[in-house]
Amino acid sequence: MKSREEVKQFYDKYTTDQIKNEKNLRHYTIVSFLKNLGLKKTHNVLEIGCGIGALSELIFKQIPKGFFVGADISPKSIDIAQKRFNKHKNVEFIISDMTSFSHTKKFDFIVLPDVLEHIPEDQHQNIIETIGRISTKETVVFINIPSPEHNAYLEIHEPEKLQVIDLQLSMGRLISHFEDNDFQLDLYEKYSIFRSKNDYIRLVFSRKKEVNFKKMRPLWKRIPEKLIKRIGL
Repeated sequence: MKSREEVKQFYDKYTTDQIKNEKNLRHYTIVSFLKNLGLKKTHNVLEIGCGIGALSELIFKQIPKGFFVGADISPKSIDIAQKRFNKHKNVEFIISDMTSFSHTKKFDFIVLPDVLEHIPEDQHQNIIETIGRISTKETVVFINIPSPEHNAYLEIHEPEKLQVIDLQLSMGRLISHFEDNDFQLDLYEKYSIFRSKNDYIRLVFSRKKEVNFKKMRPLWKRIPEKLIKRIGL
């Protein structure tokens, strides 16, 4: 297992690739989906694993009256992100692996864009507990991850594209962690971005809510009177 320091060093060096590639279709797809989920101009958003701020920039444009926080384990990534946002007051970037993250704000959206597969699974429970502490009753948690099949393909055919930690995640375990922390799964969807077969998965979680099952009138009372006469009831 890679140490925290090894992971941090990898992503410090990885900034070179991020700067070179900047934004791609994945970033635009995620932002479009967040808008469909109800992202508003006044929302507070936390992006976990923000890197150099490529996706952050697209999200921030959607919340001009809100507040954006980006967190990443890489000090160099955070430094680059801070510089690209240095003219804005409603943005903050924090060096954090999320194991001891805290903030004075509660967040309307918490976004994990292709990050959980790069974090050892034994840390996921702690991160999800942290997410719970900085959430409101209306918080939306959006997760984007490569499908296990996609990562399995890379391991065999394109191993050079894998990062220092690149897991094939157990969806059952991940969903269970959220359920244990008072979240419910609202969406699980495989979809395609770069390949013809489903290469990504998106999941949406929200706080568990009590369902109000209203008592309905008996079926025969809901049938229009004219129809009752027609069928001879």
